[in-house]
Amino acid sequence: MRFFGREIPLTRKLRVALVLASFSLGLVIFFPIESLESRLNDSLSRTLRMEVRITNPRLGLGLRTGLMKGGLIGLKAERLEITPSRSGQSFQCLQPVVSPKLLALLILRAQVAIRCDLGESVAPLSLVIRAPLYNTSAASAEVIFDEVAMNDLATFASIKGLSGLLSGSLHAEGFLNDEGGMSVSWDLSGSEIQTPAVVSDFASLPPLNFDSVETEGSYQTSRLKVDHLVLGNDKTGPFYADLKIDFGLSPEGLPVSGFLSGKQKSDAAFEKAELSSINLDLLFGKLKPSGLREFRKEVQGSPMSLLMPVED
Repeated sequence: MRFFGREIPLTRKLRVALVLASFSLGLVIFFPIESLESRLNDSLSRTLRMEVRITNPRLGLGLRTGLMKGGLIGLKAERLEITPSRSGQSFQCLQPVVSPKLLALLILRAQVAIRCDLGESVAPLSLVIRAPLYNTSAASAEVIFDEVAMNDLATFASIKGLSGLLSGSLHAEGFLNDEGGMSVSWDLSGSEIQTPAVVSDFASLPPLNFDSVETEGSYQTSRLKVDHLVLGNDKTGPFYADLKIDFGLSPEGLPVSGFLSGKQKSDAAFEKAELSSINLDLLFGKLKPSGLREFRKEVQGSPMSLLMPVED
């Protein structure tokens, strides 16, 4: 085969690539995807067990999702809206691209990549869903954040007052398992984070601002493990904490065993102005000569044990 005057050997792999490219181009031009909009929405809703609505779908190329995640064929739309049955809060993204990886079907696996614009976010959110065709309950999903605006996500989670930029990845397994047992792991970082105000029977917290936040951990039905949660910067900022969590959880999701440990420091003026309702010495221990509070608290059958004084 000659291409731009050069002779290119027509190997078997090249023949397969040309066939796939021709097949994809034919689908893009001739396939009447618009007539299948309602059937597509119903099928996705049944498979994901939540309400899914794609507006004005059309076939195109899936190159924007990345060939390692998706494939040549891409389903484009004006809007993608997902509404979980539990929360009832809709998650919307604009100009989505949904692209299946056709080569994954050769090993009896389904793999779909989704690229999604989220309004104020600097970059789109990427979602990759993988599942064995013979056992869809073993599906896994990976969400990749690249400076995604947290207020775009906070609306979906019904959290008001949360803002900042989020980067990193989140991996989930077992979310289509009828018997439960979903597991989640994450490695995330944030910048210019503002948390919402918290009002409870034990204490009240004003909105807090952090230049940076880092967290890595995992969650299963009976265990929450956070290898590190770093709030703020120990050199700048009025508040800083570096926490480690390893909780055994009750069926209701409450900590009943394990521990909370770490170190914390904050500016005295900030403590007086913003944290006056919280006894930091009780929660995190007394200040050391280094200016840090260092602590470890064991959970003894109830989360109330975390409110006990730190032992010297």
